[in-house]
Amino acid sequence: MKKTNRYISLLLALVFAAGLSSCIKEDYADSTKNDKATVSLVFDTRAPGVDGQTVQAGPNEGIKTLRVIIVDSESSTVNVNKFYDYSAEPGPVEVKTLTIMNLPEGQKDFYVIANEGSVGMNDIDLDTWQEKGTFNESDKNELLQAVISSGFPKTEIAELGLPIAGVKSENITGTEDQVIEIPITRAVAKMELTLTNNTGASFQLDKVVMGSFFPNMTYLFPDKGLPEGVTYANHTFDTNATLEEGATETFCFYFYESYAGADAYTIQLNNGSEYGATPILVEPEEEGGQATPLTSVERNTCVRVKGTIESKAWTLLANVLPWQHEEVSFDFDDTMSYTSEGWKKDTYLLKDGNNIRLSNRMAAELNFTITAPSSLVRWTAELLEEGDGHYFEFEGPSSGEVFIGDATSAPTQTIKVRVINPDDEDYHEATLRVVATLLNGESYELDLTGEGGTAPGTAETINRYTLIQAR
Repeated sequence: MKKTNRYISLLLALVFAAGLSSCIKEDYADSTKNDKATVSLVFDTRAPGVDGQTVQAGPNEGIKTLRVIIVDSESSTVNVNKFYDYSAEPGPVEVKTLTIMNLPEGQKDFYVIANEGSVGMNDIDLDTWQEKGTFNESDKNELLQAVISSGFPKTEIAELGLPIAGVKSENITGTEDQVIEIPITRAVAKMELTLTNNTGASFQLDKVVMGSFFPNMTYLFPDKGLPEGVTYANHTFDTNATLEEGATETFCFYFYESYAGADAYTIQLNNGSEYGATPILVEPEEEGGQATPLTSVERNTCVRVKGTIESKAWTLLANVLPWQHEEVSFDFDDTMSYTSEGWKKDTYLLKDGNNIRLSNRMAAELNFTITAPSSLVRWTAELLEEGDGHYFEFEGPSSGEVFIGDATSAPTQTIKVRVINPDDEDYHEATLRVVATLLNGESYELDLTGEGGTAPGTAETINRYTLIQAR
């Protein structure tokens, strides 16, 4: 059963973020530099909007995986190269927190790539740049000029998501905690084609044929235009949809940014015999203005095309909007969330409520996970026994450290308890107590019994397991 305790409330506008920390037994320190800082990274995918006209991110359009590479510019040394998998989280994943502790001071280059598996990286292996290894000017050029050339155009993105990337250089002072905002941008554009059937009868849409405006490649990182040698091609999307009279349906397509010119942006329905290739016209910004042909589509934008199918003809009008999630409020780093998996079957003799009767021949095993906050959490277990006797002990560790952001999924924590004297025929009992401590020093007890559980400071009692040795 999942328990959630809140202890700080923070208001965030829409950001992409995720978490890492050198507290995970890893040393990000440059041996030549002694000053270190705690750095929080904020990854923001927002495109600049116009009068609030933006497009909300849809399912699977957020972060599924995230890679962060941090390079010391002066020494050309890789401080961090971490990969995170958030694909199991419900999407779109718009907010994560990434905190680096003890990052050496100095000028740093931050390279951020989300959903790298969604495209071919043209033989670039991002794992090549190992932490504490060298990242020279040639490596920098290779990464920033990385070309992606597979996977798009497409309609289905549920498995791998969309390629997103960004880069920023920042000086880490080593004298105070810093918050660094790094814009990251989708390397693709989105087209939403909304069709309304005004033919007077049902309309069978087997395919949508689009003009020659789909480039065969682009750069992973933004602000570079298109690579030399890019070519454009048309594309046919199978739809197999039936639109009833008066019905409206929307189809989504994803493709690399495109600068194909006015004649290229056309859409045809089925074989084109009735609804042939029709230019996409952009609605005028001012009332009474003239619609103009669509000539280009930049990355991280959404083209909303409205098509009206009449009995003998059809029309297309489009709006080109920034592509972002609506602004919402989130709590992050203010939630202590954990789940008890209970006692492992066949490792104990009997369970009666919260009373666990142990076997004299093996250790009982309790498993749980800590899933938030996205930072370091330390937990400690202790056995409370009455009197001077000592009849139970831990088998293996009775404490641990969990760093949520560094795991592809929340790692399972295990507590094993056994009786000290298997031949003892007397009755003994002990209470198991587990306490979690956060980086800010906040500590509170975990209720792993699956019964109750309240915010810290509000519970009159905490449910605990009682461990029993008895014949």
